[in-house]
Amino acid sequence: MNQKVAGITYSIVPNGIGFKEMNYTVETKMGMPFMDPISEDILKPIVKYITDPQAWYHTFPVIIKSPSWTRLYDDIILKPIIEIVAAFNNESRVKSASIKRIPAETEMIPWGTKDDDPKWGVDDGKTIRFRMPMRTSELVKFYTWDHNEFKYIHNLQVGRFYYTDITKYHSEENLSDTDSIYLEIDCEVNNTIRRAIC
Repeated sequence: MNQKVAGITYSIVPNGIGFKEMNYTVETKMGMPFMDPISEDILKPIVKYITDPQAWYHTFPVIIKSPSWTRLYDDIILKPIIEIVAAFNNESRVKSASIKRIPAETEMIPWGTKDDDPKWGVDDGKTIRFRMPMRTSELVKFYTWDHNEFKYIHNLQVGRFYYTDITKYHSEENLSDTDSIYLEIDCEVNNTIRRAIC
């Protein structure tokens, strides 16, 4: 699918399924710090911290909710996550960022589309979503469908960033015995972000 924005035609990737891994080599990442994969060694203590019932009582924190950072901005243990969100925010205004989970033994959760929601899309000022798994396994799957209703199965990797177009039909499941945890970031589209996903 192609879309014209401000006189420039962008090819929305990949093949109309609205899903793309955002990690590149240093030579091709276009100077965006959030495109570097995050080490599992950095994420493991954070996952342990946020899943500790004494610390979080099974709630998952909102880091930034437009237009403000939450009190978690000063949380020393979450500093690597705060830095990731700040890196996104340096490129494009982050509208929301939070740590979310897919509970263990969750069969396919079907999500509709936000196709009719005017705030989502690839035009300037609209919103797109990125996610980065913090804990996952081969039994956690993210599904997308193209315009021909062909289903694609994605196994997201820990510490890697993915663009997920939620204006398209998508679904997720976690058939493992452990909650899957990921960072979800919604940010405002600008030329820099659009070039990265197109």
